[in-house]
Amino acid sequence: MYGVFRVLQSIVKTIAEFDLAQKKLQSILGETAQGMKELTQSAIDLGKSSIFGAKGISELQIELAKMGFTKNEIMAMQVAINDLAIATQEDLASSAEVVANIIKTYQLTATETRDVVNVMGKAFNDSALGLSNFREAIKYVAPVAKQAGLSFRETVAALELLSNAGLKGSLAGTGLNN
Repeated sequence: MYGVFRVLQSIVKTIAEFDLAQKKLQSILGETAQGMKELTQSAIDLGKSSIFGAKGISELQIELAKMGFTKNEIMAMQVAINDLAIATQEDLASSAEVVANIIKTYQLTATETRDVVNVMGKAFNDSALGLSNFREAIKYVAPVAKQAGLSFRETVAALELLSNAGLKGSLAGTGLNN
């Protein structure tokens, strides 16, 4: 009997945490309860197939909202970011932050998120570059690379080369920046 009680208690806690996360998201976005229905349902649906669950997807949505993305942009970005986090075994917030910064820096649209994630995934598989090193490097180099006319793909290719040569993270970003 005690085991059943603990399971029910855990379920109630999970539901309450999800509800709280959705309320926080609603507050950040300034959405009505009606406007939140689509985001809430997408968090539930994506959460069913994600190792992060609906609460994790809600936290991903919150991170994107805090970075200024709209409801529709969040909907367009969340699946690709979830896939990146799963593939790299990183948390959703870190994955969201990196992808969102790339989207903003390179002035891409939310619908281009899948392409960004695919470029990153290929780079991580083809080189010694990983998400944590990439995150450190890209924050230094992306603004300068964008100003110099380098595309996101070209910047990632350069980071791959530096990573394979043993220059990773902020060292690679600073080196490429210089």
